[in-house]
Amino acid sequence: ATYSDFVAWQHQLLISPEGEAQIMYWVDELVGAPQVLELPTDSPRPKTCSERGARLQRVVDASLSQRVKALAAQEGTTLNVLLLSVFATLLHRYTGQEDFLIGSPYHGRNERRWEQVLGCFINSLALRMRFPAGLTFRALLQEVRQRFHAALAHADYPFPLVVERLRPQRDPSRPPLFPVMFGYV
Repeated sequence: ATYSDFVAWQHQLLISPEGEAQIMYWVDELVGAPQVLELPTDSPRPKTCSERGARLQRVVDASLSQRVKALAAQEGTTLNVLLLSVFATLLHRYTGQEDFLIGSPYHGRNERRWEQVLGCFINSLALRMRFPAGLTFRALLQEVRQRFHAALAHADYPFPLVVERLRPQRDPSRPPLFPVMFGYV
């Protein structure tokens, strides 16, 4: 297989009933979602989006790491989903927002035939986080797990085409749809 085979496969997906089902999932999931996350900052927001990001790295001691892994296993989920849920909870508490989007990178190599092919397969997933009153962390964790797996089932639809279809109101100081991204490596 070659990258041009992947491009042809993706084109066929986009014009197929499966492709239509995938875009309808994204439309249903994302329509009406807030695109702004009002994080308290110590400086004004620039007028245009620079795409300069930051990375925060912290070493977690072995004891805490083991407890987090044990919690993920106990709840029947992955470490990625657990940490995504923690990150969403942190953003919810900082902003007070009960509905927002978090982006998540997706490797895009969902079929064995693409594993050895050189090329850019990466896609972005827009995950909707909702925090209704009284939501427990365990309930949130299960909700995030379900949303994450649903997004993965529709991950072949290219994110730029999702943005094009939704036609969100554009602001040059913000990226389209989701204001933050969470990646677990």
